[in-house]
Amino acid sequence: MGKPTERSYFYRQSENPLSSLNITIDTSLTLPHHNIDHGVILGEGDGTVNLLSAGYMCNKGWKMHRYNPAGVKVKVYEMLHEPERFSPRGGPNTGDHVDILGRQSLNDLILRVAAGKGDAIGENVESEIREYAERVKITEEPDYLRVQQ
Repeated sequence: MGKPTERSYFYRQSENPLSSLNITIDTSLTLPHHNIDHGVILGEGDGTVNLLSAGYMCNKGWKMHRYNPAGVKVKVYEMLHEPERFSPRGGPNTGDHVDILGRQSLNDLILRVAAGKGDAIGENVESEIREYAERVKITEEPDYLRVQQ
């Protein structure tokens, strides 16, 4: 978490007479204080997937019977993007989408799960994803709620 990531776009009508597209990204729009770079609105994420897409299901969705009817336990463990300045792949504390697979602390967690010690891992939430997830209005299935009462 903590790496600028594409979240949405500003569009304009295409002026290219050779294009069959009727809209295009408005690359003339740049407002650094609003996290807008060449028509792209940047938000928090891992450089590829924005925070809401990456974190909603783990923080809220999978805890609902609707999406996790077997009740499989889900833990959230976010890692901040803390790249080394002179490392082209980010170094041992990267949070970049693909390069995180080389992060030692992530591999330590994977080995704990593989060794059957996953229950000893706590949750670690660095972002505001829980607050964001609460704003998403998705509820349980009415049939499930009636069965539980």
